[in-house]
Amino acid sequence: MVTQKRLERRLQLSRRRQVDGLLYRGFTVVTRDPLVLRKGRQLATLDGGQINYENTEVRRD
Repeated sequence: MVTQKRLERRLQLSRRRQVDGLLYRGFTVVTRDPLVLRKGRQLATLDGGQINYENTEVRRD
């Protein structure tokens, strides 16, 4: 049986891996709480273990 501390630690490590992956792909941290990262026009927000992407500006050619 997984204890509460182990579960919290597992979630913390999972979140850290997600953030490390985004940083490796060139994202930079914009705010820490809530955690928002940016790469060019794209924003990535971490919500409860899920990464949500959105484009911030309209591309003009």
